[in-house]
Amino acid sequence: MKGKYRVVVQNNRLHYEFEIRRNITIIQGDSATGKTTLINMLRQAENLGRSSGVDVVCEVPCRVLEGANWKLLLQNMHGNIIFTDEENAFINTEEFAAEVRNSDNYFVLITRENLYNLPYSVEEIYGLHASGKYQNTKKVYQQMYQIYSEMLPCQSEPEKLLVEDSNSGYQFFEAIGKEHGIECESAGGKSNLFDLIKKTGKEETCVIADGAAIGPEMNRLYKQVKVKSNVKLYLPESFEWIILQSGIVDEKEIRTILLEPEQYIDRLTAVFGELYRVLRKDGTLWLNIADTYCGTGNKGGYADPKNPKGRTGQRIARNSRVTGCKQKDLIGIPWLLAFSLREQGWYLRSDIIWQKQNPMPESCKDRPTRCYEHIFLLSKEKKYYYDAAAIAEPLAPTTAERYRRARSTNSKYTLEIPGQGKVQGLNRPRDGGYYDDALMPTTRNKRDVWLINTVPYKGAHFAAFPPKLAETCILAGCPKGGIVIDPFFGSGTTGFAAKSLDRHYIGIELNAEYCALARARIGGAGLSSS
Repeated sequence: MKGKYRVVVQNNRLHYEFEIRRNITIIQGDSATGKTTLINMLRQAENLGRSSGVDVVCEVPCRVLEGANWKLLLQNMHGNIIFTDEENAFINTEEFAAEVRNSDNYFVLITRENLYNLPYSVEEIYGLHASGKYQNTKKVYQQMYQIYSEMLPCQSEPEKLLVEDSNSGYQFFEAIGKEHGIECESAGGKSNLFDLIKKTGKEETCVIADGAAIGPEMNRLYKQVKVKSNVKLYLPESFEWIILQSGIVDEKEIRTILLEPEQYIDRLTAVFGELYRVLRKDGTLWLNIADTYCGTGNKGGYADPKNPKGRTGQRIARNSRVTGCKQKDLIGIPWLLAFSLREQGWYLRSDIIWQKQNPMPESCKDRPTRCYEHIFLLSKEKKYYYDAAAIAEPLAPTTAERYRRARSTNSKYTLEIPGQGKVQGLNRPRDGGYYDDALMPTTRNKRDVWLINTVPYKGAHFAAFPPKLAETCILAGCPKGGIVIDPFFGSGTTGFAAKSLDRHYIGIELNAEYCALARARIGGAGLSSS
């Protein structure tokens, strides 16, 4: 599952309305706030349907998880929002936490306890309160609110930084502290953080903790900090995310690996959103992106001494576990991106299969070797520039013979089919001998399976695709004198092809080494590393 979901649960007396934004949502709060009632209403709706008097409105099913057979029930639930409360002892177990991590459901956990086995963020903790929306009626309106919102975000000019983490997070903030003359101390983990907060003096102190790791401890942390006016909290989603956002990590492969596939798709969608903004109304987008498999997660640190960048050029293998995927599952990156772009506003016009007779060898023995990639043709508008003649294929001899032989007037192929308009020219009945050679077509529209082999490139860029592939897309999608833009320029294959076809080009590339390759390949004119 991915995205935000609005949930409405109501009867003639109560109305619950809230938005579920993440895979784990914690609803805390005191007794008599309506938490148990919410579970009861959902249970009634699930068991009795309309006769329960409870309406549940959501675009995905809302289910209640409970009982001794909870694990079996959960394993048969997919794409649901699952509600459960603290009366079920299993929510405190490592077994339940493991099932949540491997599940493709969203979870709403109603409890006042701290669930230490689940790494939920501070941003995922809510309470329930009654709103005045229906104050003139007998119905009570219940709404979720962020319990700790008053402490977030942090605004502080500290004299001291106290960092929960002892590794990358501490190193990052220690460097920032040195730049600004601020003392930075590591707590060496959550267990020591609370003792160090107790020992803080009168200096202005900013406590920095991983928001996902501190979530179950948040209530304790909140109570401790609330009595110290000189102590402020800063709780980023994770230290890894802070480091990524800082821009100090330039290696694209590493950044990609650290992101969840959903976040990876979101980032790419944002890039193509900018292209959508600057593209002509009649412009097209030709998208090639590879897929990958979900792995075991236990080989990410391995480096082949013969191939330190990997056989495909990746420094670290993409074999981490993926939410919603089992080990060895094909993730489906190309189609996830295609559907995301369609939702953004693009027209998804064609799925082209790029077939290779010389694919990379694979050692797998339990599936076919991959020999193709997807190329998606997308457009900004219904009508767009597409030069079919520029990439047309030679007419097959068998087709030419069918033209010459013609169709008899009583052939089934000569009948009009309702809803399909006129009969194709190839199938129109023709009496009187052969088709006039002067009218004989010599080409046909290009099919959506392209056989184009990869070619070696001495520049050694690992992901260079063959120039013929780029040329085919450019000929069909861009007129002479037009502009071709490639936001992932690499070694400059797209620019090389565009220049050879009398098109202008714009290439964007973050890696300086690849820019140097592109400059050497294309000739340097118009290329800048700024």
